Amino acid sequence: MSDESLQWLDHAKNRRRVLTLTVYKENQASCQFYLLQGFRALNERLDDHTGQPEYVMRWL
Repeated sequence: MSDESLQWLDHAKNRRRVLTLTVYKENQASCQFYLLQGFRALNERLDDHTGQPEYVMRWL
């Protein structure tokens, strides 16, 4: 990920106590990135618009 992505994420973490996002299960690079940044997968579901499996992830 780019430095801008890390800056954006750090900015968001500094402003919120909890962050929740979704990421497509197939996008393993992004899944790994968010796991390394302290996010945890809460559950898996299908995206309402695409029908693709995605993870709901949360950082506390």
